[in-house]
Amino acid sequence: MKTLSQTTKQLSICVALMLFTAAFSSAGVLLQDTFDVSASGNINSQTNLAGRQSGTLAPLDYTGTNGTYLGDASLPNGLLLKDRAVTSPNHNFNDVGKNYCLSFDVKLDRIAGTGWAGLELRFGTGDQADTGSNPGFFWWLQKNTGGPVLYTLGHVAALGNRSRFLNAAINSFEDKSVHVNCLVSTESYGGADKVTTALFVDGEPITARQRNGSIGYGTVFELDQALTDNYNIISYGYDASSDIDFELDNLTFNTTQPAITSSTWTDDASSLVNSNKVYTHAVNCAGANVTINGVTFTGTDSQTDNPADPSWQYMDYNNYVGAAVIHGESTSVTGNGAGLATDYFYSRISSTLMLFHLTPGQKYTLMLYNNNSTHPLDTRIIPSDSEAALNILDQNDSQGSIFTYTYTAPASGILGITFDNSPVDSGDAYQNWRLYAFSNEEVVPEASMIFGVFAIAGMLIRKFNK
Repeated sequence: MKTLSQTTKQLSICVALMLFTAAFSSAGVLLQDTFDVSASGNINSQTNLAGRQSGTLAPLDYTGTNGTYLGDASLPNGLLLKDRAVTSPNHNFNDVGKNYCLSFDVKLDRIAGTGWAGLELRFGTGDQADTGSNPGFFWWLQKNTGGPVLYTLGHVAALGNRSRFLNAAINSFEDKSVHVNCLVSTESYGGADKVTTALFVDGEPITARQRNGSIGYGTVFELDQALTDNYNIISYGYDASSDIDFELDNLTFNTTQPAITSSTWTDDASSLVNSNKVYTHAVNCAGANVTINGVTFTGTDSQTDNPADPSWQYMDYNNYVGAAVIHGESTSVTGNGAGLATDYFYSRISSTLMLFHLTPGQKYTLMLYNNNSTHPLDTRIIPSDSEAALNILDQNDSQGSIFTYTYTAPASGILGITFDNSPVDSGDAYQNWRLYAFSNEEVVPEASMIFGVFAIAGMLIRKFNK
């Protein structure tokens, strides 16, 4: 009999859609919580509600204090934190591999007062009640210079100068929701392997911008501590003269893998530049206009294309637009592409490239063009998206090289990628990352992959029709 029920039809279509989605998705989602509920309650209300949670750990409850509200009239589709609430997912994240990201959207609601207020993200605690000054490490998110800060072993990280920490994007989180993404990376838990961390707000990294002439710290932090247990705790505090709530949404834990690849670049044929591609950016840093394979890279000594409304900008270790400019380096790259490899921007300690006005949900590939001009130099490179991981790469390992990173643009339409050589504090460009040229292109799914997915879907539907 060839009767296909409506339920079976729907099932086959759903399976086809799942296959299509899986073909173009690489995130290892442990937990994603939208906090969308059909009735009001606390954070543990309706964790099994279809659509609220997803990921390999779902459904997952939380432990914490009172003051966590779902379905509140002021925030019907989010988590409202009141009365200095503390909350922690009921999972020890020491089983996440080498890299994972915690990301979410957050807004500070100032009900009364003008005093300080901040959100705390604590990692590496031994249990879900460890909110003292010593367990694990924690990021504190607060407005203004010296507001955002990283604490390790009970002390301010880097050189210990809290007043230097800076992130401009966090200054707007009383006016609008901002997106936070924090990377935690370590080779293993329970041993002596140190932990590395970086935190981005709307694509901009928090920077320590500290140096003492021989040691400097910027945007990536290798802490002098290892982790055994790894409970994660979210809490907040504020000045006694104020009354503060926090709004959270789209809480996500992802396991990630280093995904920046390197290819050898010797001439125009190996440049990966193609006029059939759709480019959002093609920039020759500190150089002239260069056309390769029909694509023009715009030359500029400026570290942004439009200060008032940029589509890109390059920041130094202070997170200021204004890196150093170097001209006239030699290169063995041949063809027109040699014009991309003789000039560059650089900043001591760390620097960050940011792209704006990307289409949310669109896949892109960022390409960074490198010239082999000095001794080997490993740089820690971390993108700002929720699939980011710690990448350690040497831009001097071949005649010329191209670093490639494929990503999905976040809802903000902003991607940051930070390059860090701390603790080196040097004005020598050859001891720091050098940005020669970059491009950003739209990713078009391969036709063979699309046809393959729909072929499988078609077979499923035909099977149900028999």
